[in-house]
Amino acid sequence: MLVLTSLENTPLPQLHTVFCEAFGDYSVQIDMPLERFQSNMKRNGYDPSVSVGAYVDGRLVGFIMSGHRIWEGCDTAYDMGTGVIPTFRGQGIAKDMVGQLKTLLADNGLSRYILEVITTNTKALSLYEKSGFRKRRDFSCLRVDKSALDTEVSYRHGHPSSIDFTRMEDFWDESPSWQNSSDSVRAVSDSLRISTVALDGRIVGYGLVNPANGDIPQLAVDKAYRRRGIGRSLISDLASMSSSKQLRLINVADEAIQSFLLHLGFEVYVRQFEMELVI
Repeated sequence: MLVLTSLENTPLPQLHTVFCEAFGDYSVQIDMPLERFQSNMKRNGYDPSVSVGAYVDGRLVGFIMSGHRIWEGCDTAYDMGTGVIPTFRGQGIAKDMVGQLKTLLADNGLSRYILEVITTNTKALSLYEKSGFRKRRDFSCLRVDKSALDTEVSYRHGHPSSIDFTRMEDFWDESPSWQNSSDSVRAVSDSLRISTVALDGRIVGYGLVNPANGDIPQLAVDKAYRRRGIGRSLISDLASMSSSKQLRLINVADEAIQSFLLHLGFEVYVRQFEMELVI
């Protein structure tokens, strides 16, 4: 018998085990040991009260994990991962979970939900569109082997322990995705390192990197100081601070940044749609 409920009473280690089983055959390899899983939950504002668990005879076989916070000025929830373990697919469980999700959102007074879906995942895309989700933005995810980077450190870089994200937002042409937002970055700031370039007595460019895995959640240069090699120098400095063999930027919406990264040797390894449900 299928039972759908929130994940409020599901321990994270149990959820992690089912997550790994559900994403074991995913089109993009996901390396998610428990410690990284817990950090990801913190980064994205995990809220079990608006997350769905699908249980068959008491066994967790599917889930929708949701984050929850004020985002773009609205009380919003976000899909941190939706999955069903292989032996229970094809039974309509994902569709049932989306229906239960709408109920939980309504019960918690939320009317907005955000998710990302790989553009080639036609089954999931069809399910979301039929459930009322609409495409909002196109994202590209890019990566590069550090050995292939065409960069050099050409500026003096600062490495502060913190940064004023409110002021840095003035550098953006496009607001980041949920997991790259300033709130997400603040939540895991102890796992990130910062590189800055200062000219004329103020910061004119900055970037953040997770030194363990090469993830770069934010990178931006003041509009008045672009085309001077600052971005290239930032990438090079971030690479030097990371022990990972690769650098990665996920959910890049800005075409100018994508073109810049491709010029440096990055490649697009997956494309995603950002989708929104307004109830």
